[in-house]
Amino acid sequence: MRMPSASKLSRFIACPASFALPQVEQEVSDSATRGTEIHSYLANQVDSSQGVLPLSAETQEYVAKLSVDEVLAGREVVAAEITILYNPHTRQATVAAGEDKSYRTSHEVIGGTADLILREPDGRFTILDWKTGYDVEHPKQNKQLLFFAECLRRMYGSETQCAGEIAFAAPATGKITVA
Repeated sequence: MRMPSASKLSRFIACPASFALPQVEQEVSDSATRGTEIHSYLANQVDSSQGVLPLSAETQEYVAKLSVDEVLAGREVVAAEITILYNPHTRQATVAAGEDKSYRTSHEVIGGTADLILREPDGRFTILDWKTGYDVEHPKQNKQLLFFAECLRRMYGSETQCAGEIAFAAPATGKITVA
């Protein structure tokens, strides 16, 4: 059975059998494409070495309203768009090399790409997940954020303090709200 990605952990927990069944390739929706473009833009805002995908006119209009400065104020950016892997057999977490996304079809590891890992002035980590949709779990129940926090603890030590945040950007104003 293939392993779920970090973003699919909630579905996996609710219905493990869905990962044992054959998967049907689906067309990429306009919303998914827009979300990918927005993530690329935001990653470049915090790490200019990250390339930016070409943006559609709709996405350009949307991101023109965004400002990430408030979200980042006083925080150190540790990583942007970083792929983290966890091997449940060895119970070890690692950072994937380069653009490795092989976890998407893996039978060995659970993986995911964290949007931002920040270090707070007090030393604790914050995992920030940009959301472009509306149906999102609260950060304290969000399996993807909990997964990344556990991986950081396994990489940096069990005493590592981690918190998860979800950032929403209002479509009309671009105002970013962090929960």
